[in-house]
Amino acid sequence: MDTAATRSVGFIDGVERRLADVVGGEARLERAAARLVLASGAKRARARVCRSLAVELGVDDAVATEAAAIVELIHGASLLHDDVVDRSERRRGLPTVNATDGNALAVLCGDLVLARALHLVTALPQGGAMVVDAIDVVERMTRAAVIEVEARTVLPEPRAGLALWREMALGKTGALFGLCGSLIARAARVDDATREALRRGLEATGLAFQLIDDLGDVAGTDAGKPRGQDVREHALNHTLLSAMCVDGALAQACLTAWQRPGEPDTAVVNDLCDRALVAGGGATVHEARAAVQDGAGAGAEALAREVLPWARRLVADATGLVTTTEPERRSVGA
Repeated sequence: MDTAATRSVGFIDGVERRLADVVGGEARLERAAARLVLASGAKRARARVCRSLAVELGVDDAVATEAAAIVELIHGASLLHDDVVDRSERRRGLPTVNATDGNALAVLCGDLVLARALHLVTALPQGGAMVVDAIDVVERMTRAAVIEVEARTVLPEPRAGLALWREMALGKTGALFGLCGSLIARAARVDDATREALRRGLEATGLAFQLIDDLGDVAGTDAGKPRGQDVREHALNHTLLSAMCVDGALAQACLTAWQRPGEPDTAVVNDLCDRALVAGGGATVHEARAAVQDGAGAGAEALAREVLPWARRLVADATGLVTTTEPERRSVGA
């Protein structure tokens, strides 16, 4: 039976094949890049968004597949670079390229994947405008990464940290989700106002996605990486920062962890995560729900059928991770 779910799976399979074509090769650089880009642990959330918008706007499957591959490649390139900056050892359930092949090869892999993504853009309808969109997003992602790097050295005061976190999340995750809207909208040749509404709505949806990802990091629900990886890497995390705003003892414990050289041991990480879930999990869910509302308020009708319901389900499923008492859950709108 040709159900919507079956068609969606078929589309993602097509994106996977296209990614394999683009990053495939026998050279060491291509093999290392393919290991990250084609890893089975990839969520492909951005590709699914591209497919949903393409269906709503009447964009041909082949064009939508190219757009989805482009966004996934830019995402993959950013992960290869991030893993070097973060000194991460695992990604999508596998050893990172920097862990197995060194930082130099990992950076060059990221450069290769990004170059191939931009090459694909030029062949799409309205490719010139799309290249500008993609380059703007890469610049935003780079600036957001600088914020992340600087916070690893000095942990900001919690409320200032939340403002930095939002700027970082919008510049990385939000901008890349927004690119899904820009590429598909240009392929559909919609008017500028509709394209901008899609971009804004998807940036907000991307923010919700990142909020739930941060909550999952603290809860330890991502099988592809260890619990508390953000704490281990001294990375800004919304749930942790929200908890620090209301729990002074936790804030001091986090500051101590940031100031000590090396990675904190697992017992310390788990303790910080347990306390953060209680004090900050509800705030993260609340903010994620608000971000989905912002996405719905952007005026992009094409998001209403699949994208916004998916985002709402994502937030609803994450609510169970929050370990606050029931009255506290109600106080943040859970």
